[in-house]
Amino acid sequence: MNKNLIIVLFLIFSSLLLTTTVPVKAQDADQTGVKTWEDKEDLPKGLSLFSTAVIDGKIYVIGGNNNGKVQNQIYVYDPKQNKWIEKVSMNEGREGAAIAVIEHKIYVIGGYGEDNSGSKTYLKTVEIYDINTDSWTKGVEIPKPLTGSSATVIGKDIYLIGGFNPSEGPTSNTYIYNTETKTWSEKSSLPIPLRALSTATVKEKIYAIGGENKSGLSNSIFEYDPKTDNWTFKYSLMNKLSYIASTVYNNKIYFMGGSDSSKKASNGSVIYDPIANTVNNFQNLTSSRIAAGAATINNNIFIIGGTNKGGSIGVDTSGMMKTVQVYSEKNPDDNLGDPSSGGNIPEEGHDDRAILTITMKQDLKKNLIFR
Repeated sequence: MNKNLIIVLFLIFSSLLLTTTVPVKAQDADQTGVKTWEDKEDLPKGLSLFSTAVIDGKIYVIGGNNNGKVQNQIYVYDPKQNKWIEKVSMNEGREGAAIAVIEHKIYVIGGYGEDNSGSKTYLKTVEIYDINTDSWTKGVEIPKPLTGSSATVIGKDIYLIGGFNPSEGPTSNTYIYNTETKTWSEKSSLPIPLRALSTATVKEKIYAIGGENKSGLSNSIFEYDPKTDNWTFKYSLMNKLSYIASTVYNNKIYFMGGSDSSKKASNGSVIYDPIANTVNNFQNLTSSRIAAGAATINNNIFIIGGTNKGGSIGVDTSGMMKTVQVYSEKNPDDNLGDPSSGGNIPEEGHDDRAILTITMKQDLKKNLIFR
């Protein structure tokens, strides 16, 4: 053995102060590569057809259906505390409502409600929740009653797309609400009428996914460009689905669960990349869900509630789910190379080496490089 190496090793074990730093390749950080859905605290009660929003790293679950009854509550989930709390309820209950967030206000739009006699009714009303004051105000009504529509945001404009109207059935309308002028206007219609669809915004373009109409379920993805006011067909999914839960992460749209063509709950999950116009499989859900909620906070994808029963989900009294799960898209070694996280930056061009740094009491410092 080299004499100098023997001396250095002796100093290592005799030193009273020893620190080591060993950067490794990303592939070595997790030998299994296994990722799974993890359970979080349940919703306070089983819910489907509710509306979901995220503000300041917290998830808001509003309204919905519980055992066939329309709900008006608002629950807020704090992932840091893994805890749900209840806030001030809406003025009227609603399920199947569209939802949008502008700054610190949540717009809950249309939906299916109940009148004073308890009969179901289609809504054109809008309620606005201010998270800073924990209070609700009335918004400007939409042009016609709609349930099962979907909303998304570009800038300070809310786009309301599709839905079901009692006189027309599934609709193809695209409405835009300007939050500064407080007015609704109509834009180019969807290529086909759709209700129970999902929408998302990526790079200031809107994507409408799935849904259903009088002809059955849809497997189409359509793209809307607000600059040209034009809808175009983009992609055909392998499966036709409605009532899917969707969320955006890293400019990709994750959609999960839903009702398939046989009206059964699905546990499938896929990722649509609108830039590449490609679809890839995602981790399947541990339970099949229809009309669930989805949300993204940092690198975490949440799936919330829903029902596991198909058919007429608005009158479902047996399949309500209150479970909440999270899937982390962050790799275990993502903090490596990030000085702010305490990670370490491998020496450029030598990422296949382990570097052992030794600091000793007498301020003697040695670097041993093992190949």
